[in-house]
Amino acid sequence: MDFDGTLVDRSRYRHSPSGGSPTFREVMPNVLAMVSGAPSRGSYDAALDLAGEMTIEALCIIRQVPGANTYLVSFSASGETDPTNYQWSLGFSSFDALRAFWEHGAAGTDDAHVTSGSGRGLPQLGVPFVVAETRELVGAQLVSRFYVNAEAFGGPSAPLPAPTGGTSCTLKFNHSGGPFPEWLGLRITPGVRTETELRASRNHCLGEQFGALKLTTKSLWVGGQTTEGVTVVVALSGEADSVALIIEGPSGAVQTASMVSSGRMARFVVTGLDPDTGYSYWVTSELEPVDSLVGHFRTAPEAPASFTIAFSGDASNGSRSSVFTRIRELDPLFFVLNGDAHYSNITTNDEALFHAAFDEMLASPEQAALFSSVATVYMPDDHDAMGNDSYGGSASRDALCRAYRARVPSHALVESGPTGSLYHSFDVGNVRFVVTDLRTAASNKTATDNASKSMLGAAQRAWFDGLLGSSAGKLIVWICTRLFGGVPTVGADHWGGFSAERAAIATVIHTLCPGRVIVIAADAHALGPDDGSNHDYLSGGGEPIPTFQAAPLDRTPDSVPYGGASYSEGWFNSNGQFGTAEFVDNGATIDVTWKGYDVDGNVIVTHTFPVGV
Repeated sequence: MDFDGTLVDRSRYRHSPSGGSPTFREVMPNVLAMVSGAPSRGSYDAALDLAGEMTIEALCIIRQVPGANTYLVSFSASGETDPTNYQWSLGFSSFDALRAFWEHGAAGTDDAHVTSGSGRGLPQLGVPFVVAETRELVGAQLVSRFYVNAEAFGGPSAPLPAPTGGTSCTLKFNHSGGPFPEWLGLRITPGVRTETELRASRNHCLGEQFGALKLTTKSLWVGGQTTEGVTVVVALSGEADSVALIIEGPSGAVQTASMVSSGRMARFVVTGLDPDTGYSYWVTSELEPVDSLVGHFRTAPEAPASFTIAFSGDASNGSRSSVFTRIRELDPLFFVLNGDAHYSNITTNDEALFHAAFDEMLASPEQAALFSSVATVYMPDDHDAMGNDSYGGSASRDALCRAYRARVPSHALVESGPTGSLYHSFDVGNVRFVVTDLRTAASNKTATDNASKSMLGAAQRAWFDGLLGSSAGKLIVWICTRLFGGVPTVGADHWGGFSAERAAIATVIHTLCPGRVIVIAADAHALGPDDGSNHDYLSGGGEPIPTFQAAPLDRTPDSVPYGGASYSEGWFNSNGQFGTAEFVDNGATIDVTWKGYDVDGNVIVTHTFPVGV
């Protein structure tokens, strides 16, 4: 029975002993079989066996708790190697578990794939629902997966063994092991139906009476800001194959389907917008209802431009601190999330662990509101990367790089491979922001502090030096996740443990762009602006680098200055701190005003200085 109530044969072949189309017939109480004069088909139907991809959908109601071997639908064959076995069957093993049996081959045993849906039970008694099983080719082997109302129920099976075949076959409903569910509809189709299609099936049957299933947005994250657009990454409750993004601004609404989707993630790169303009955005679909959050962003201004940014780092997992609300209320052009966005310390090379950490972070209403409405520039450090004091040889490096590319709405990365390092740069007006990755290519902190020890790695260091030499007329803002001002210390995890490279960088700055580099740093759980007098690492002095150390968003403050660093404008060690930088372009100079804020939004320090460009 199809979901429109019509009895149909959904296999690809329409043959039977009498030469006509088979029909369903009740061959015993509550058991329906595809028959033509007898409860079997005269020819074996490979289309209904495990030989190829297919999807089985059944609409049913559980009236009583099912028994351990309640078969909902099955395909059995005569004349196979082991005639006692079912080729396959879909059923219930209990009220909170689904079970699939499949042919094990000549060995004469059955295997079962059972799942409880990670603790999630089936719908309650008396409520109609659609249960589906997909059989998908993964490489050269088939695996099965369950869905209840289009939501994945547990994990996929182990690879299914090849079928043994037969001479005739029977498709049955509701047999053996009752009490049986109330059966309302069946659809068996070749190919793997998507979650979008499974939701449509359920809504077609049950939407009016029991409410339509809606695709929901779990989180919106905006970044990659340019003068004509942004990048938006959306996490969804189901597969992202059907969604588009609506952008609404002063000139009305436009839709973009320019995206890369992977599972339940969709990435939109939005272009063609007006500079320095505010927009709203949300997710839609022409194929299914979507319950979407609404986000906001502003495009970057064209040069010359004056604007304000905010920055900080170091937040506890899922933090609900009001500091995120204070940042959002200031409405900066963008927010620099400068490392340690969470403290999951993932040391296993498993991309899913990083996605789970991002899910936890974006489940915080305070963080979700900020990251969906203020463009983010984000670079991981160690605790939100590969674990405490991690470096390029850490075990979870590749998983981090893959997850970052899938999840973070960054500007274009320099290294294009899936596991390449994460550094990048972008311009706003006449200010160039250089975002360095100080973990994925870094030397171990225990290495000897000499010319071969690097926090950047050879490729990134060459790129970094090249940017310093090709930024004429620009104020250069170095986004630096690790403490920049630590005193030289053997084995330190801050720049004081990489003092040879720090001095070499100071020499490059002095040679190629003297007086035009400022640093925004984090990692230390404190806030402190410095006019550069305590951050001059040129041999013999002469290249002071103004540095603003800004943190923590929500971590225990440092009781003493980390790494022995000093700050001309004072050192502040409270929880819930962040900084802002206002850039005013006067042509020959850009005036920079730094402000430090506490968790209540009070300004606790201010420092202004000009930079000649």
